[in-house]
Amino acid sequence: MKLDLRTLLFHSVLRRRIAKGGRIETVAEYIRVKQQHPDPYEPPTDKVSSGIDISTQYVGATLVYRLTPQQNPAPRSFVYVHGGSFISEIGSGQWRLVMELVRRSGSTCLVPIYALAPQATAVTTVASACDVIRNAVEEFGAANVSVLGDSAGGTIAVAAAQNLRDAGDVLPARLILLAPWLDLAMTHPDQATIAPHDLMMRRDYLLAAAQVYAGDLPLENPRVSPLFGDFSGLPPMHVFTGSHDVVATDSRQLVERVRAAGGEITYVEAPGMQHVYPIFRLIPEATKARKAIAKLLA
Repeated sequence: MKLDLRTLLFHSVLRRRIAKGGRIETVAEYIRVKQQHPDPYEPPTDKVSSGIDISTQYVGATLVYRLTPQQNPAPRSFVYVHGGSFISEIGSGQWRLVMELVRRSGSTCLVPIYALAPQATAVTTVASACDVIRNAVEEFGAANVSVLGDSAGGTIAVAAAQNLRDAGDVLPARLILLAPWLDLAMTHPDQATIAPHDLMMRRDYLLAAAQVYAGDLPLENPRVSPLFGDFSGLPPMHVFTGSHDVVATDSRQLVERVRAAGGEITYVEAPGMQHVYPIFRLIPEATKARKAIAKLLA
């Protein structure tokens, strides 16, 4: 496997930044810091939102940002569910991603600012995502709605689709998942082999965040870990992950389970790529992925 020089340089910079920034060494301290000092909520800035009209609305108790291209908006939308281990707010890189996708696709993006764990847990978080998706389907029509989720946002997106199906609701046209975290118990043995190559994710931190998000439910409950749910009757899925992402095992299992249930899934695993690699602007593999995602949304 030979990576582009720009990718190698980016990974080197990423490695140095992580080392320079340091890491909280104990899981207990990690959760304590997150609970007492949650990540600041970052609204989109003028720097990343040029050419896009931004408004807000509430769907139930959930604040939802609405991002619409100023020129030639199409009658389509996508709901973007951000990642962050259920305990971190949407960040600047995620805003840049969705703004680029809005410009490239011409579609309106709906971004729910969902409540974080431990104030909210899987039961309430999945329910609020269902409400936002229902609202989008009602406004734009199911054929014109996609759901895009990265990492923990992918968890929520898949669990919401399963719950909407079980409730007899009309489902969106497709799910687009970037490095979805689907087994919060992290049971796959191959993760031990991948972990030394993963610059971003620590299994002990993830497991601690998973426990906070699960609340009173076991980690294997499908509302918490949708990998253990039923995959029949779901919309077509498109998955992008990297081989150096410790939760790539979840995406590999997802492919098997969707196909076993008779579903449709398209899978891209980019060699040597890190967690949610399409979000990184400076590497060619990420640019290629973002163009592919925008095409799906157009």
